[in-house]
Amino acid sequence: MYQNAINTIPLKPTYTSVVILKTFSTRIAFEKLEKLPKSEQHKTIIALLWIFKEVDSFTRNVECKNECNHKWYKLK
Repeated sequence: MYQNAINTIPLKPTYTSVVILKTFSTRIAFEKLEKLPKSEQHKTIIALLWIFKEVDSFTRNVECKNECNHKWYKLK
């Protein structure tokens, strides 16, 4: 799901943050994203929020559809 989310980020695939996420492992990509100039921060935030939204939606709709034991979904 993570890779699918990366491949569907609603930004141009040539943007630096998208290229980094597609090219490197998660740990290395995040280290590189952290070092991008301020002018790239907005696109990086959009990309990371998109990934979070897609993976969370998948988890809620598929893995946790009929109940689950994930603590973060039970917080109120």
